[in-house]
Amino acid sequence: MSDNADGGDPVCWLVGLCPECGAMPAGDPAGDTCCWRCGADLHPRDRDV
Repeated sequence: MSDNADGGDPVCWLVGLCPECGAMPAGDPAGDTCCWRCGADLHPRDRDV
């Protein structure tokens, strides 16, 4: 293995992206309920059905 390992951004932040438009949250991702860009619900899977 070389010392010059290719890499990129960690993918752990991907779950916080808007499911509709892919925007990064403008504020606290855990506290935002809708996307600042398109208005989509950011936590639809957390609802009781």
